[in-house]
Amino acid sequence: MTRTCPHCATENPDDAAFCKACGRSLDFDREPSEPNGSGMDPESGSGRGQAPPPVSGGSGQVPAEGPPQDRAAFGGFWRRVLAVLIDGVILGIPLTVVQAMISPETMHTEEWTDADTAWTFVNILVGWFYFAGMHSSQYRATIGKMVVGLRVVDWHGERISFARATGRHFAEFLSGLLFMIGYLMVAFTRQRRALHDFIAETWVVRREWLDE
Repeated sequence: MTRTCPHCATENPDDAAFCKACGRSLDFDREPSEPNGSGMDPESGSGRGQAPPPVSGGSGQVPAEGPPQDRAAFGGFWRRVLAVLIDGVILGIPLTVVQAMISPETMHTEEWTDADTAWTFVNILVGWFYFAGMHSSQYRATIGKMVVGLRVVDWHGERISFARATGRHFAEFLSGLLFMIGYLMVAFTRQRRALHDFIAETWVVRREWLDE
């Protein structure tokens, strides 16, 4: 038997909790558990007929036990790569133009100077405020992630703090070590998490899962 998703009409296995296409919950037609004196699921200890708590900042709902188990609910490797490329263009072009206008000598020098050090610091600072600021904002995503329909959230599907977003951003330097293995983990982990996601305890989910 199969379960039809009411949102996208995709056929899913009968035991699926989330749609394999859009990632939304399929618990709409679950029958409440049989009376057992407590009305609780004997395995999970939670009421099976109860609605999960709403996501902060959106109209969608997330399961009370945390992120879904279906991999389709999370941002895939190539989708995340595309988001990074978009953000790189958004940041890289303006920074390059400004640097060429203010310190053109740093664009073609073979010897490292104090000006090069200053611009490196500026690039790091701008990148930090952009990524940490956008990920901790009400949008829960950079412009690149918004374009491809991804959001960075915590265990409950809510926006993360600026401090956690900062830790996640600088943890990406670790993901880039050893031949980018930390980034490649996205393709092989069940919830498609990179090393910096594990460090910061964040999840990159598809917008459809949050049902914004």
